[in-house]
Amino acid sequence: MIRQDCDFRLTSGQNTVITEKGTSVITYGLDVNGEPTGCPGTGTYYFKLVWTGANGKIITIIYPY
Repeated sequence: MIRQDCDFRLTSGQNTVITEKGTSVITYGLDVNGEPTGCPGTGTYYFKLVWTGANGKIITIIYPY
């Protein structure tokens, strides 16, 4: 379930996208270190995208939103 709080920002949740080229898992509501964070109402939230290719290669990024 994806939650939207703190001035209408995504504060938690996860999406999974599966294609023939690989799988992407996107997690919302994280801090700069990729750890879940609460609802401070200010500051930046981050999402983490973990892509696993069909060949087994894994790429992880953490980016603000």
